[in-house]
Amino acid sequence: MALRCRSACTREAGQEVVMNWRRCQLVVCFVILTVAFAGPLGAEDPNGYERWDPDADSQYPESALKWGTSDAIPIAIPSTAFDANDGISAANVRGIGSYRYCLNEGWLYAPFYPTNGSSIDYLMFRGIDYNPSGYVSCDLLECSDDQESCDVIKSLGTDDPFVGGPFSVTAVVNPSLTVDTSQNTYVIRCHLTGGTDTTRLGNFRIKYHLQVSPSPATATFGDVPTGHLFFQHIEALAASEITAGCGGGNYCPDDAVTRGQMAVFLAKALGLHWPG
Repeated sequence: MALRCRSACTREAGQEVVMNWRRCQLVVCFVILTVAFAGPLGAEDPNGYERWDPDADSQYPESALKWGTSDAIPIAIPSTAFDANDGISAANVRGIGSYRYCLNEGWLYAPFYPTNGSSIDYLMFRGIDYNPSGYVSCDLLECSDDQESCDVIKSLGTDDPFVGGPFSVTAVVNPSLTVDTSQNTYVIRCHLTGGTDTTRLGNFRIKYHLQVSPSPATATFGDVPTGHLFFQHIEALAASEITAGCGGGNYCPDDAVTRGQMAVFLAKALGLHWPG
């Protein structure tokens, strides 16, 4: 990355090298965002930027990727994100290290916020079970916006009520769930029995793929026309609702990006934009 930054952000003036840090910040941001989308890099253009090649192999491959589909992106939901509900008093939910347990049987809930249009296809959670009569099971729920109704998309849990120690459970969502945040919210629900710290819930992991359509024929932002160097990248962010621009129908592609703003971009791309 240092070499790419230097080639894009330096120019020779006699023996003097002049750094354009604002341009460098933008290049670094877009390089990082390209990695977040697992995108391939193609030939370098005359200005020093490396152009996107939709048909090139990814530098970080699970497979040879095409424009519009990313590698699997993981979301980790810590046990501390789960709140009590349905029979469990909040005062009766305790923690040991990175695990949660309940003093009485019931459900724990954790909402999560995947990127709109992404496809969820893999689930996993960790737990501990030393209780012969206890078990942990979890559901992936797709709920209406008012949460009046929820559909169970996938269930997973311990097959044997007594595991005898730490365990992990995985499940493949087949067919994968296409996320629609315009009408739905998404929740992980876990059921704990046993009523002691001998049955605990650890973190929950979700893997999804981003599926972004090829760039549209018309531009979303007034200052990023179809011939702009970063048109495809910016349209991908807009299509996934990762960015709404800088206001007034513009994206402001040449403005500097702070580390805080970069964190927001990456968090939304990874589905980590928690509420509040």
